[in-house]
Amino acid sequence: MTRCASIDDIVDLFDRFGDEFYGEKVSQRDHALQCAALAVHEGSGPELVAAALLHDVGHLLELADETNYVESIERDRHHQIEGARWLSSLFSPAVTDPIEHHVTAKRWRCTVEDGYTDRLSEASQISLALQGGRLSLRERHVFEASTSFGASLSLRSFDDAGKVSGLSIPPFSSYRTLLESLAVPH
Repeated sequence: MTRCASIDDIVDLFDRFGDEFYGEKVSQRDHALQCAALAVHEGSGPELVAAALLHDVGHLLELADETNYVESIERDRHHQIEGARWLSSLFSPAVTDPIEHHVTAKRWRCTVEDGYTDRLSEASQISLALQGGRLSLRERHVFEASTSFGASLSLRSFDDAGKVSGLSIPPFSSYRTLLESLAVPH
């Protein structure tokens, strides 16, 4: 799939691969739903809630391309860029930009926040090394000047916290109306 054509494409991707695990204690679907629930709880706008729900869709696209978990941790496949690109035909940059930059937000926090790296899950620490580790000074300045800086950092916080096994959360279907309301008309 090169572009997301409809909300049904997203639902299908989660139906097919959402129950897969990716090195964390929760499935892809549970992680997405926990991140979205955290965004709602924090009073985030609809675009950030959608970004929180869809931020790791690039991992599901990897699975659709028959990449398994072991392959996905051996090298950085830029899931954040691929996911944002796939979603860009359906959603505005207010949704896709934080998705594209949530890995940069992790790298930024590792660069500027003492102890942040140590608080990352084991899977996030492994992926951090593949994703380039700490930001260079130039990368840091570019990210800090981006229009999605604040939203990307918020998304990163939801990403870090949305990994609780056995948590009761609203189902994916409860976000369909939100996603439909944000979809850009074709």
